[in-house]
Amino acid sequence: MACTDTRTDALKEAMGERWDETIDAIDVLTEQWDIITASEELPSNRLAANAHERRNLAQAMVDRLTSLRSHPATEDTSARQYLEASITYWSALVAALEEEERYALDITTWGKVLEAQVSFSEAFVVYKQEECKISKNLYSNWEEICEEVEDTVQVAADLRARALFNRFRDTVIERWREVTGKIEDLREQADAIADESIPSYRLAEISGQYVEKSRSFLNFLQKMNDHPALEHASTERWYRTVIAYWDQELKYSEAMNAYALGRVEWSSVERTNDRRSTAYSAYLEAECTLSRLHEYADADSICALAGQ
Repeated sequence: MACTDTRTDALKEAMGERWDETIDAIDVLTEQWDIITASEELPSNRLAANAHERRNLAQAMVDRLTSLRSHPATEDTSARQYLEASITYWSALVAALEEEERYALDITTWGKVLEAQVSFSEAFVVYKQEECKISKNLYSNWEEICEEVEDTVQVAADLRARALFNRFRDTVIERWREVTGKIEDLREQADAIADESIPSYRLAEISGQYVEKSRSFLNFLQKMNDHPALEHASTERWYRTVIAYWDQELKYSEAMNAYALGRVEWSSVERTNDRRSTAYSAYLEAECTLSRLHEYADADSICALAGQ
């Protein structure tokens, strides 16, 4: 056992020759990334160069670790598993940084970056678990090392939650934009005949389509009530403000349609529009809160719209 421990310790020393200095260098570049993202929009060559440099550093570690597969210590199963977990961890970091570079060049979404970060975080959990196992045979402070596993598990869980929310939000926002585009076209048509006397069957036909689009999107939203992302309270609150806003959007379109048919006065439309505006303000506040929570690059602009 002593011989095995000695070889394993030698393997760890060989692995660690560049490990800490590489992480330090990546940390410095990550701080620079955060500074750049606060001042530049995509695409950004500086951001891309930053991610590329970090990726090269991580790839050099992968190459270094891969070269140690022939180390005598890898004859021991635990040492070999530890090395392979380390290689997987650094390889996942390379993949995550490649997505960040693509994001900087505006050829992928932040959601894709988050997905890659989840994979990296989960690989890090496995690495820390293997480090814990192997440390029990090597170090007297193994309990301190093993305590770190719980923290990495929590970080991975938080990232999965963020990625899940991001997928959910992207689905909602993509459909929202699609419906809003169609509604804007209908509003332009309505504005073109705004001088027609009421009742106006042409205006009623247009506003009827508005009702249909609003109701269809609201039904789409309500069918997502069981989405797993809604298990998180902050996401559920955000979702409820989206539902509330589109419920008022539907009521507004129905009031417009009733006005076009001469069934209600314009004051009724104005009242529903006021309620719609209030609901939209509540949605913007919730969007601001989540953008801060999930550290969106455009959080400041979102919160500015919300007046926060």
